Amino acid sequence: MSGQNWDPPWRAGRDLLSDVWLVGRHPAVAGWLVSNEMPLYGGDRTPHETVAAWAQIIRDAVRAAGGRQPFSTGDGAWGVETSGRDNGFRLADLAQLCDFLGPHVYPAGDDQVRQHYAAAWQCELAGTFGKPVVLEEFGVSSDFASGPNAARYYRHVLYHSLLAGATGWIAWNNTDFDLPGPAGAEVIATDARGRPALLLRRTGPQDRGSLILGTYPVEHMAALTPRVNPDDTVTLYRALATHAGARRPVAVDDPRIACDSLVRDDGTTFAVLASHAAEPLAVQPVLAAGQTLDRVTMAPFGINVLEVTAAGATDLSGAG
Repeated sequence: MSGQNWDPPWRAGRDLLSDVWLVGRHPAVAGWLVSNEMPLYGGDRTPHETVAAWAQIIRDAVRAAGGRQPFSTGDGAWGVETSGRDNGFRLADLAQLCDFLGPHVYPAGDDQVRQHYAAAWQCELAGTFGKPVVLEEFGVSSDFASGPNAARYYRHVLYHSLLAGATGWIAWNNTDFDLPGPAGAEVIATDARGRPALLLRRTGPQDRGSLILGTYPVEHMAALTPRVNPDDTVTLYRALATHAGARRPVAVDDPRIACDSLVRDDGTTFAVLASHAAEPLAVQPVLAAGQTLDRVTMAPFGINVLEVTAAGATDLSGAG
Protein backbone atom coordinates (compact mmCIF):
# COMPACT_ATOMS: atom_id res chain seq x y z
CA MET A 1 0.00 0.00 0.00
CA SER A 2 2.72 2.49 0.97
CA GLY A 3 5.65 1.09 -1.03
CA GLN A 4 8.87 -0.34 0.32
CA ASN A 5 9.36 -0.31 4.09
CA TRP A 6 12.58 1.26 5.36
CA ASP A 7 14.11 0.47 8.73
CA PRO A 8 14.83 3.74 10.65
CA PRO A 9 18.36 3.97 12.03
CA TRP A 10 17.11 4.95 15.49
CA ARG A 11 15.54 1.51 15.88
CA ALA A 12 19.02 0.19 16.76
CA GLY A 13 17.93 -3.44 16.64
CA ARG A 14 15.06 -3.03 19.12
CA ASP A 15 12.09 -5.38 18.71
CA LEU A 16 9.18 -3.54 17.14
CA LEU A 17 6.56 -5.66 18.89
CA SER A 18 7.92 -6.05 22.39
CA ASP A 19 10.32 -3.22 23.23
CA VAL A 20 8.48 -0.83 25.55
CA TRP A 21 10.78 2.02 24.54
CA LEU A 22 9.43 1.76 20.99
CA VAL A 23 5.85 0.99 21.90
CA GLY A 24 5.22 3.65 24.49
CA ARG A 25 8.03 6.05 25.21
CA HIS A 26 9.70 7.09 21.99
CA PRO A 27 9.07 10.78 21.19
CA ALA A 28 8.17 9.88 17.62
CA VAL A 29 5.01 8.19 18.89
CA ALA A 30 2.60 11.13 19.12
CA GLY A 31 -0.56 9.10 19.57
CA TRP A 32 -2.36 5.84 18.95
CA LEU A 33 -4.80 5.10 16.13
CA VAL A 34 -5.27 1.39 16.64
CA SER A 35 -7.20 0.55 13.48
CA ASN A 36 -8.28 2.03 10.18
CA GLU A 37 -11.96 2.24 9.27
CA MET A 38 -12.86 -1.06 10.88
CA PRO A 39 -16.57 -0.82 9.93
CA LEU A 40 -15.54 -1.42 6.30
CA TYR A 41 -13.70 -4.65 7.11
CA GLY A 42 -15.18 -5.89 10.35
CA GLY A 43 -18.78 -5.55 9.25
CA ASP A 44 -21.39 -2.89 9.79
CA ARG A 45 -23.83 -4.86 11.96
CA THR A 46 -21.66 -5.56 14.97
CA PRO A 47 -23.45 -5.06 18.32
CA HIS A 48 -22.24 -1.87 19.92
CA GLU A 49 -21.44 -3.74 23.14
CA THR A 50 -18.97 -5.91 21.21
CA VAL A 51 -17.28 -2.89 19.64
CA ALA A 52 -16.99 -1.16 23.02
CA ALA A 53 -15.41 -4.28 24.53
CA TRP A 54 -12.94 -4.54 21.63
CA ALA A 55 -11.92 -0.90 22.04
CA GLN A 56 -11.53 -1.34 25.80
CA ILE A 57 -9.25 -4.37 25.37
CA ILE A 58 -6.98 -2.56 22.90
CA ARG A 59 -6.84 0.59 25.00
CA ASP A 60 -5.95 -1.43 28.08
CA ALA A 61 -3.17 -3.18 26.13
CA VAL A 62 -1.69 0.13 24.98
CA ARG A 63 -1.73 1.52 28.49
CA ALA A 64 -0.32 -1.69 29.97
CA ALA A 65 2.62 -1.53 27.52
CA GLY A 66 3.49 1.96 28.66
CA GLY A 67 1.71 4.02 26.03
CA ARG A 68 0.51 7.25 27.58
CA GLN A 69 -0.07 9.22 24.40
CA PRO A 70 -3.55 10.18 23.17
CA PHE A 71 -5.56 7.13 22.10
CA SER A 72 -8.31 6.70 19.51
CA THR A 73 -9.77 3.83 17.51
CA GLY A 74 -9.35 5.11 13.94
CA ASP A 75 -12.85 3.99 12.94
CA GLY A 76 -13.66 7.22 11.10
CA ALA A 77 -16.41 8.37 13.48
CA TRP A 78 -19.01 6.72 11.27
CA GLY A 79 -21.32 5.74 14.11
CA VAL A 80 -25.06 6.15 14.18
CA GLU A 81 -24.64 9.65 15.60
CA THR A 82 -23.02 10.95 12.40
CA SER A 83 -24.20 8.53 9.71
CA GLY A 84 -27.67 7.52 10.85
CA ARG A 85 -26.66 3.86 10.51
CA ASP A 86 -25.80 1.83 13.59
CA ASN A 87 -22.66 -0.10 12.65
CA GLY A 88 -21.78 -0.69 16.31
CA PHE A 89 -19.13 2.04 16.46
CA ARG A 90 -21.22 4.40 18.52
CA LEU A 91 -19.47 7.64 19.39
CA ALA A 92 -21.29 7.71 22.71
CA ASP A 93 -19.44 4.50 23.66
CA LEU A 94 -16.08 5.30 22.11
CA ALA A 95 -15.94 8.76 23.67
CA GLN A 96 -15.71 7.04 27.05
CA LEU A 97 -12.48 5.31 25.96
CA CYS A 98 -10.84 7.61 23.43
CA ASP A 99 -8.89 10.78 24.09
CA PHE A 100 -10.16 12.27 20.82
CA LEU A 101 -12.62 11.43 18.05
CA GLY A 102 -11.50 11.43 14.43
CA PRO A 103 -13.90 11.79 11.50
CA HIS A 104 -12.89 10.49 8.07
CA VAL A 105 -14.73 12.54 5.44
CA TYR A 106 -14.69 12.03 1.67
CA PRO A 107 -17.96 13.46 0.31
CA ALA A 108 -19.14 12.42 -3.15
CA GLY A 109 -20.91 14.72 -5.58
CA ASP A 110 -20.32 17.95 -7.47
CA ASP A 111 -22.10 20.42 -5.18
CA GLN A 112 -19.29 22.76 -4.17
CA VAL A 113 -20.97 24.08 -1.04
CA ARG A 114 -21.68 20.58 0.27
CA GLN A 115 -18.13 19.56 -0.51
CA HIS A 116 -16.78 22.52 1.44
CA TYR A 117 -19.00 21.90 4.48
CA ALA A 118 -19.17 18.08 4.74
CA ALA A 119 -16.14 17.72 7.00
CA ALA A 120 -17.23 20.63 9.20
CA TRP A 121 -20.63 19.02 9.62
CA GLN A 122 -19.07 15.74 10.73
CA CYS A 123 -16.75 17.57 13.14
CA GLU A 124 -19.69 19.48 14.57
CA LEU A 125 -21.56 16.23 15.24
CA ALA A 126 -18.55 14.42 16.66
CA GLY A 127 -17.85 17.37 18.93
CA THR A 128 -20.97 16.82 21.01
CA PHE A 129 -19.40 14.05 23.14
CA GLY A 130 -17.03 16.12 25.24
CA LYS A 131 -13.81 15.03 23.53
CA PRO A 132 -11.49 16.92 21.16
CA VAL A 133 -12.13 16.32 17.46
CA VAL A 134 -9.28 15.72 15.03
CA LEU A 135 -10.24 15.61 11.35
CA GLU A 136 -8.26 12.41 10.81
CA GLU A 137 -8.84 11.97 7.11
CA PHE A 138 -9.90 14.24 4.28
CA GLY A 139 -8.46 15.44 1.01
CA VAL A 140 -8.13 14.84 -2.70
CA SER A 141 -5.49 13.41 -4.98
CA SER A 142 -4.06 14.87 -8.16
CA ASP A 143 -6.34 12.51 -10.12
CA PHE A 144 -9.37 14.20 -8.55
CA ALA A 145 -8.52 17.87 -8.86
CA SER A 146 -6.00 20.33 -10.23
CA GLY A 147 -3.52 21.90 -7.86
CA PRO A 148 -5.33 25.25 -7.54
CA ASN A 149 -8.71 23.57 -7.07
CA ALA A 150 -7.28 21.16 -4.49
CA ALA A 151 -5.75 24.10 -2.62
CA ARG A 152 -9.09 25.86 -2.65
CA TYR A 153 -10.80 22.74 -1.29
CA TYR A 154 -8.23 22.30 1.47
CA ARG A 155 -8.54 25.97 2.45
CA HIS A 156 -12.30 25.74 2.82
CA VAL A 157 -12.23 22.41 4.67
CA LEU A 158 -9.57 23.64 7.11
CA TYR A 159 -11.35 26.89 7.94
CA HIS A 160 -14.88 25.45 8.09
CA SER A 161 -13.84 22.50 10.27
CA LEU A 162 -11.88 24.87 12.53
CA LEU A 163 -15.01 26.96 12.97
CA ALA A 164 -16.92 23.73 13.68
CA GLY A 165 -14.59 22.87 16.55
CA ALA A 166 -11.84 20.70 15.03
CA THR A 167 -8.57 20.92 16.96
CA GLY A 168 -6.33 19.21 14.40
CA TRP A 169 -6.16 17.77 10.89
CA ILE A 170 -4.50 14.92 9.05
CA ALA A 171 -4.87 15.37 5.30
CA TRP A 172 -5.39 12.20 3.29
CA ASN A 173 -4.71 11.45 -0.29
CA ASN A 174 -33.07 17.18 10.20
CA THR A 175 -34.01 15.54 13.14
CA ASP A 176 -37.00 13.50 14.36
CA PHE A 177 -38.91 14.59 17.42
CA ASP A 178 -42.37 14.17 18.87
CA LEU A 179 -44.44 17.07 17.63
CA PRO A 180 -47.83 17.56 19.27
CA GLY A 181 -50.73 17.51 16.86
CA PRO A 182 -51.61 20.58 14.80
CA ALA A 183 -54.38 21.57 17.20
CA GLY A 184 -53.71 25.11 18.38
CA ALA A 185 -51.11 25.70 15.68
CA GLU A 186 -50.91 29.07 13.99
CA VAL A 187 -50.33 29.34 10.25
CA ILE A 188 -47.45 31.79 9.78
CA ALA A 189 -46.73 31.21 6.06
CA THR A 190 -48.64 29.85 3.10
CA ASP A 191 -47.63 28.68 -0.34
CA ALA A 192 -48.70 30.19 -3.67
CA ARG A 193 -52.04 28.36 -3.45
CA GLY A 194 -52.79 29.55 0.06
CA ARG A 195 -52.01 26.22 1.70
CA PRO A 196 -50.16 26.17 5.05
CA ALA A 197 -46.41 26.06 4.58
CA LEU A 198 -45.24 26.89 8.10
CA LEU A 199 -47.12 26.19 11.33
CA LEU A 200 -46.21 27.57 14.76
CA ARG A 201 -47.31 26.08 18.05
CA ARG A 202 -46.57 27.84 21.33
CA THR A 203 -45.22 25.66 24.10
CA GLY A 204 -43.41 25.77 27.41
CA PRO A 205 -43.99 27.96 30.49
CA GLN A 206 -46.14 30.97 29.60
CA ASP A 207 -45.88 29.88 25.94
CA ARG A 208 -42.41 31.37 25.76
CA GLY A 209 -41.18 28.57 23.52
CA SER A 210 -42.41 27.46 20.13
CA LEU A 211 -42.30 24.57 17.69
CA ILE A 212 -42.28 25.37 13.99
CA LEU A 213 -43.36 22.73 11.48
CA GLY A 214 -42.57 23.01 7.78
CA THR A 215 -45.21 21.20 5.75
CA TYR A 216 -42.84 20.85 2.81
CA PRO A 217 -39.75 18.59 3.04
CA VAL A 218 -37.44 21.41 1.97
CA GLU A 219 -34.22 19.67 2.99
CA HIS A 220 -35.23 16.47 1.22
CA MET A 221 -36.14 18.28 -1.98
CA ALA A 222 -32.87 20.20 -1.87
CA ALA A 223 -30.94 16.97 -1.36
CA LEU A 224 -32.47 15.57 -4.56
CA THR A 225 -31.67 18.67 -6.63
CA PRO A 226 -28.20 18.88 -8.18
CA ARG A 227 -26.28 22.13 -7.68
CA VAL A 228 -29.07 23.61 -5.59
CA ASN A 229 -26.79 25.82 -3.52
CA PRO A 230 -27.04 28.67 -2.91
CA ASP A 231 -30.83 28.85 -2.98
CA ASP A 232 -33.66 30.90 -1.50
CA THR A 233 -33.99 28.76 1.64
CA VAL A 234 -31.47 31.14 3.20
CA THR A 235 -34.38 33.55 3.59
CA LEU A 236 -36.33 30.91 5.50
CA TYR A 237 -33.44 30.10 7.82
CA ARG A 238 -32.78 33.77 8.50
CA ALA A 239 -36.43 34.22 9.46
CA LEU A 240 -36.30 31.21 11.79
CA ALA A 241 -33.15 32.56 13.43
CA THR A 242 -34.81 35.93 13.93
CA HIS A 243 -37.85 34.25 15.48
CA ALA A 244 -35.59 32.27 17.83
CA GLY A 245 -33.67 35.37 18.84
CA ALA A 246 -30.42 33.93 17.49
CA ARG A 247 -27.95 36.50 16.23
CA ARG A 248 -24.91 35.60 14.20
CA PRO A 249 -21.65 37.09 15.48
CA VAL A 250 -20.94 38.42 11.99
CA ALA A 251 -23.11 38.54 8.88
CA VAL A 252 -23.24 39.87 5.32
CA ASP A 253 -26.17 40.27 2.96
CA ASP A 254 -24.88 37.93 0.26
CA PRO A 255 -25.93 34.28 0.88
CA ARG A 256 -22.86 33.11 -1.03
CA ILE A 257 -20.66 34.32 1.82
CA ALA A 258 -20.43 32.18 4.96
CA CYS A 259 -19.47 34.06 8.13
CA ASP A 260 -18.39 33.17 11.63
CA SER A 261 -15.99 34.37 14.29
CA LEU A 262 -13.08 33.07 16.33
CA VAL A 263 -12.02 34.42 19.72
CA ARG A 264 -8.41 33.87 20.76
CA ASP A 265 -7.45 33.14 24.38
CA ASP A 266 -6.31 36.74 24.82
CA GLY A 267 -9.72 38.03 23.76
CA THR A 268 -8.79 39.06 20.23
CA THR A 269 -11.74 38.55 17.89
CA PHE A 270 -11.46 37.51 14.27
CA ALA A 271 -14.23 37.49 11.68
CA VAL A 272 -13.86 34.76 9.05
CA LEU A 273 -15.58 35.20 5.68
CA ALA A 274 -15.67 32.33 3.17
CA SER A 275 -16.87 32.92 -0.38
CA HIS A 276 -18.63 30.24 -2.38
CA ALA A 277 -18.86 32.48 -5.45
CA ALA A 278 -16.85 32.00 -8.63
CA GLU A 279 -16.48 35.76 -9.10
CA PRO A 280 -15.07 38.55 -6.94
CA LEU A 281 -17.48 40.04 -4.40
CA ALA A 282 -17.54 43.18 -2.28
CA VAL A 283 -19.46 42.82 0.98
CA GLN A 284 -19.92 44.80 4.18
CA PRO A 285 -19.83 42.70 7.35
CA VAL A 286 -22.05 43.61 10.29
CA LEU A 287 -21.36 42.40 13.82
CA ALA A 288 -24.07 41.14 16.19
CA ALA A 289 -23.63 44.26 18.34
CA GLY A 290 -24.61 46.38 15.34
CA GLN A 291 -21.11 47.53 14.39
CA THR A 292 -20.75 47.90 10.62
CA LEU A 293 -17.29 47.16 9.27
CA ASP A 294 -15.65 48.54 6.14
CA ARG A 295 -16.43 46.87 2.85
CA VAL A 296 -14.33 43.83 2.06
CA THR A 297 -13.31 42.68 -1.40
CA MET A 298 -13.21 38.91 -1.74
CA ALA A 299 -11.52 36.87 -4.43
CA PRO A 300 -13.39 33.99 -6.11
CA PHE A 301 -13.80 31.27 -3.48
CA GLY A 302 -11.66 33.42 -1.18
CA ILE A 303 -11.23 33.27 2.58
CA ASN A 304 -10.84 36.61 4.37
CA VAL A 305 -9.83 36.89 8.02
CA LEU A 306 -10.54 40.20 9.76
CA GLU A 307 -9.13 41.23 13.12
CA VAL A 308 -11.97 43.09 14.84
CA THR A 309 -11.47 45.90 17.31
CA ALA A 310 -13.70 48.64 18.72
CA ALA A 311 -12.32 50.97 16.02
CA GLY A 312 -13.13 48.68 13.13
CA ALA A 313 -11.47 45.73 11.41
CA THR A 314 -8.19 44.94 9.72
CA ASP A 315 -8.23 42.52 6.81
CA LEU A 316 -5.33 40.15 7.52
CA SER A 317 -5.72 38.32 4.22
CA GLY A 318 -6.00 41.17 1.73
CA ALA A 319 -8.39 40.10 -1.03
CA GLY A 320 -8.48 36.40 -0.20
